[in-house]
Amino acid sequence: MKKILIVISSLVFFGCGDDEKNAPLFKQIENLNMDNISNYNTIVESSTAHSGKKICHIDSGNRFGLIYTFLIPDSLVGKNLVVNISAWIRTGNLNNNCDIICSVSRNDSILLWQGCNPKAILKTPNEWSNLTQGFVLNPKLIKPNTTIYILLDNVDAKSYFDIDDLVITYSEPNYN
Repeated sequence: MKKILIVISSLVFFGCGDDEKNAPLFKQIENLNMDNISNYNTIVESSTAHSGKKICHIDSGNRFGLIYTFLIPDSLVGKNLVVNISAWIRTGNLNNNCDIICSVSRNDSILLWQGCNPKAILKTPNEWSNLTQGFVLNPKLIKPNTTIYILLDNVDAKSYFDIDDLVITYSEPNYN
């Protein structure tokens, strides 16, 4: 009988977790190096890719390039969400209006449309530049059936817009 009490006591003592510990923060990283994507319209082989063999190339024939969708999980509803974007980009004309857009939609309604204006980092035509930008999405935007779209937009199409090594990170902010 004493052995049974010791076993039960041990299970209770060691089986109870620390209720004070918080669940780990959500973090998901999407690494889109263009070699791992199939899109015959805008993903093309290029001997001048930033890395690998392929790039996303958009020009006057295709205003929009890659569109990546992320359906927000129920565990994030009502929370802040950080979206960080890092990509290598280039264009043939520094006056070309091109952008990486973060859009938030629900039920066919666009709730947010915000760009990562690359003009500040593009210094030389035809050369790769690293664009990094983050967005904090308000908890009011994060509801069930909400989708985040990351899309590549060659708005004016005065020249080409190339993208390679796109990394999108979705995470809960760490305020500690």
